[in-house]
Amino acid sequence: MHGKRRTNADKHKAVMTMLNDEEWSKWSDREIAEKCCVGNRFVSNVRPTSVYRTQITERKVERNGTVYTMNTAKIGKHYQAPDVI
Repeated sequence: MHGKRRTNADKHKAVMTMLNDEEWSKWSDREIAEKCCVGNRFVSNVRPTSVYRTQITERKVERNGTVYTMNTAKIGKHYQAPDVI
C-alpha cells in the first residue's frame, strides 16, 4: 500500500464534488462512481443530498470514448398500448 485507505468521508467528499457541479451531476451514478473509485450504490445513496437532487431526465454517458447525452425521462415508465377499436 502507498498510504492510508480512504475514509467514507473522503469518498463522500469526492462524490459530492461531482454531484454539486451542474455539468457532472448529469452523469450517471455508474460514471460518477467510476471516476470517484466508489460503488454506484454509494453514489445513489448520496445523490439525494446534493444540490442537483431533482429527478434528472438527461445523463451524460460515455461509450467507447464518446460522450453523449441520453434522455432518461421514460426509463421505468410503463408503456400503455393505445386502445384499438
